[in-house]
Amino acid sequence: MYLNKANLELAALACTDAGRTNLAVLRVEPTRTIATDGHVLGIVDVPALDPKDYPAVGGLTETDAAFEACSIPVPAARALLKAIPKARHQPILRNAKVDVAASNANGTFRAVTTDLETTTPIEARKVDETFPDIAQVMPTGEPRLRVAFDAALLAHVLSTAVKMGLPGKNNAVTLEFFRDHNASKDTATPQPLKITGKTTEGQAITFLVMPCRV
Repeated sequence: MYLNKANLELAALACTDAGRTNLAVLRVEPTRTIATDGHVLGIVDVPALDPKDYPAVGGLTETDAAFEACSIPVPAARALLKAIPKARHQPILRNAKVDVAASNANGTFRAVTTDLETTTPIEARKVDETFPDIAQVMPTGEPRLRVAFDAALLAHVLSTAVKMGLPGKNNAVTLEFFRDHNASKDTATPQPLKITGKTTEGQAITFLVMPCRV
């Protein structure tokens, strides 16, 4: 089992409230990692890698056993992320290998990274708190509208809105999705995303973000 940058960056969504210890973690499961603060939720599949492609790592016991899901502290996820080498010419090394045997054996999560010269182990005590059942909040059925946007562009627009000053503690804006109703359902083209709100001074703000093709 392996974890890469995407799996570990997810820890940024974990709860920062020290009193909610069950959410101030990165949840590591056999097929994915999960993080939530109760307001946002992120899920990332673990990378599909052939174990034969990863170099042999000393001090790690190979096993066919399935990894037992656990929660790890956010600092441990950050430390593991920092330990992953750049390895531009060997992409396989841009993954941390979870020591499944050691992690399953006791209350400590263990993973290692290597640049072929140095092996860096990262260990952390598992957080023994019940992680919420995310199945209870996952949407079901078919979505009413599916539109793709440039994530960086959308983040740029929303961060600009926050810098302008939004009222209340929630930085609330309204997102409105439109469809070309002159076309059939199968050929209708999503219209620009309209984002509206008001500044703390009462000024109306409007953004349009164009959808992108995928």
